[in-house]
Amino acid sequence: MTDHRVLAVESKDYRDLDSTAVWSLVADPGRLADWFPLVPLKPVSTVDPGPGTETRVSWRRGTSPATAWRAVVVEWDAGTAYRCRIDRIPGLGEAELTVSVDTRPAGDGTRVTLRFVATADSRLRGLLAGFEARRRLLRSLDRIGRAARP
Repeated sequence: MTDHRVLAVESKDYRDLDSTAVWSLVADPGRLADWFPLVPLKPVSTVDPGPGTETRVSWRRGTSPATAWRAVVVEWDAGTAYRCRIDRIPGLGEAELTVSVDTRPAGDGTRVTLRFVATADSRLRGLLAGFEARRRLLRSLDRIGRAARP
């Protein structure tokens, strides 16, 4: 069986948002549902979790932790970026989400880049998953702009 790579990368500039405010939103596992379509099922109390921090996530509230996916932070650069691995997404297997927050030159706001990578079990599922991942990343970027405002 051939695996098919799914890759979606989206960026957005927020001219009026400070990178510290954006980072405090995207780095807090308790606020994940404020900006991303995954809901954390196991509370994590730290704002800067770091490598090895694990939680369970799902597309919707009320999911049993036994059937939710395991998400583990595998790389962490406090204030700038992190990468987490998400296990057991149906039809995709293991996936990775990378979040980067960059200050723009000359005080021109903040850029956020979201990157999703997975492997699908068929070409069609890979194409559909790529379109869906891109849609979810774009929606997440819009939600970051609203949720990071004071």
